[in-house]
Amino acid sequence: MRIKKYTGSTVTEVLNRVKDEMGIDAVILNTRTGQGNGSEKTLVEVTAAVDGSYPVGRGQPPRSRIIRNVTPEVTKETSSLVQEIKDLKEILHSITEYGRYTRLPGALPALVRCLIDNGVEEPITKALVHWLLVGLRGEEFNDRELIEERVIGAFEEMVSTNGGIKLRENGATVVCFVGPTGSGKTTTIAKVATEFALVRKAPVSIVTTDTKKVGAVAQLESYAEIIGVPLTVVYTPEEMKDALPSDGSRLVLVDTTGTGPHDEPGLTEVATFLKEASPDQTYVVISATTGFRSIVETFNGFKSLPVTGLLFTKLDETRAFGPILSAAITTKGCISYFTHGRSLPDGIEVADVRRLAQRVIRRNGRDG
Repeated sequence: MRIKKYTGSTVTEVLNRVKDEMGIDAVILNTRTGQGNGSEKTLVEVTAAVDGSYPVGRGQPPRSRIIRNVTPEVTKETSSLVQEIKDLKEILHSITEYGRYTRLPGALPALVRCLIDNGVEEPITKALVHWLLVGLRGEEFNDRELIEERVIGAFEEMVSTNGGIKLRENGATVVCFVGPTGSGKTTTIAKVATEFALVRKAPVSIVTTDTKKVGAVAQLESYAEIIGVPLTVVYTPEEMKDALPSDGSRLVLVDTTGTGPHDEPGLTEVATFLKEASPDQTYVVISATTGFRSIVETFNGFKSLPVTGLLFTKLDETRAFGPILSAAITTKGCISYFTHGRSLPDGIEVADVRRLAQRVIRRNGRDG
C-alpha cells in the first residue's frame, strides 16, 4: 500500500492532485489545515493511500465499490513506513469523533450530520465519506443535491429488497410471521390479509399458533371477522398440516408465538411449527423503534429458521431510520415490507430503499 501526504492551498486542489497521481481507488485518510513554514498562508494537508496492486492515473475504469476497510501490508521495515502506519492508526481512531467530520469540504459535513443524527452506523458513514472524497471533483463538493443522489444510490446498491409476497400460480402460498413479542406480528398479518383479500380480491386464510399470549387469539378473531376471512387456531405442530386450508385459498398467513432471539426453547418450538407448515416465505417482524444492535441480534437469533425477509413495523413511532439501513447492510438481510399505525387497510407498503434513504439524508426537508 502506498501512503503519501499532499499539500496545497485548497482542499479541491489537493484532492485533484491525489486523483491525478493515485487514481480513483485512492483512500483519503486525513485532511487538516495549518500554517506553512515561515508563512501566514493557510495550507491544506491531505493524507491518502492506494493499494499498490492497482494501476494509478486517470485511465482506470470507473469503480462502483465502496471502500470499507484500510489494512496496509507491511513489506519493508523502514522507519518512514513505520511512522506512516502509526499516523494511520491515530487517524483511524480519531476519525470516529463527530467533530472530525467538520473539516470535510463543501456540503459533506452537513450530509454527515444527517447520517449520524439519523442513526447510520459509524463504519457505514465513514465508508460513504471516503467514497465521496474519492469520487467527487471540484465544485461537486458543494452540490448538495448531487451528493444526496449519490448516497441514495449507494444505499440502493447495499440494501436488498424482495418485492413482498408473491403468490404461487397454482395452490396456496403459505407465509409465516415470526419475531419477538410486541413486534407487531398480529397487526401486520391483519394488514396483509386486508391488502390481499379486499384490495387484490384473493382468497385468504389465517392460521395462528399463538395460544400463549393473553388475548392474542381474540384479537386475531376480531380482525378476521372484520376482514371476512377464516381463522384456524393450532395448538400443536401435529395439527398444522390439517389446519392448512384446502378450500381454494390463494394465501395462508401463519401467526406464531412471540419469541426472543435468545430464547432457544421458544425458537425450537417455532421451528417445529414451521417445519409442519412448510412455508413458501417467512418474515422476521421487527419494530423500527428498536436500535441497530437489537435489530441485528433479532435477525441473527432467527437465522436458524427459513427466513426469507425482514418486515419492519411501527415506522410512525420513530424519526431515525438509519438503524434499519445499517442493520440491513450489516446482516445482508432482505427487506420486504414497512408498516405504520394500526388502521386497516392502510399502513403497509412494499419496502422501498430509495424512499427510506431520502428520509435519512433529507430529514425535516433539508438539513443545513
